[in-house]
Amino acid sequence: MESGIYKIEIITEGKLYVGSAKNIEKRKKEHFNALKNNAHKNKHLQNAWNKYGENNFQFNVLECVEPTSLIAREQYYIDLHKSYDRKLGYNIAPKAGNTLGVIPSEETREKIRKKLIGKKSTRMNYVVSEETKKNMSNSAKRKPSVTNETKKNLSIALMGNKNACRIVGDEERKKMSELRIGINRGENNGMSITDRNEIIAMRNDYDSGMSISKIMIKYNRKNSFTYQIVKRLRWNWLT
Repeated sequence: MESGIYKIEIITEGKLYVGSAKNIEKRKKEHFNALKNNAHKNKHLQNAWNKYGENNFQFNVLECVEPTSLIAREQYYIDLHKSYDRKLGYNIAPKAGNTLGVIPSEETREKIRKKLIGKKSTRMNYVVSEETKKNMSNSAKRKPSVTNETKKNLSIALMGNKNACRIVGDEERKKMSELRIGINRGENNGMSITDRNEIIAMRNDYDSGMSISKIMIKYNRKNSFTYQIVKRLRWNWLT
């Protein structure tokens, strides 16, 4: 079981969803099972799945962190990618760990109400015997602990797996921060216009029916950059 931050990226659109989990692999299965059954609680993500299909959804681990740091690091990546902006991502709320400010629909409220009523009726008269309590306690005590050596071996075994966690140290985080500062300035800005003709050509290809993913590959550009250019969300004055 590994805890960390992950993203679900919709390749065709260049949009993404950022999340965190104490067990990333389990959370991945929960997301995709819900999407396949048209029952995901994030209706925007579900609509994208229904429109573009499973082949356009990509799940990747961004960073492995301790459970106590999940919310803080999730917030960092939400802010970095601006995934709360409906034009760029599918996070429902701008704050990690909650849906503050999001008003549930009447349908959602009704489902929650029925679910709570069902739980109350099935557990109202349920009593746990002393023997059951004792068995539960003994089972918990027998749970083996994971040594540091075992954790190290698991980390080595997972190397090379794109969905495997990687531990980001303080030094690497500092370098990442410095790199982002350099990227966001002058000609090093990955979102800056380096060729007016290229921008026009990308839009012409999109208007002619070429998909965003093909345009991204043709011009060797990032998903978000390509999406914002062809949708005229940036530099819409350039024609």
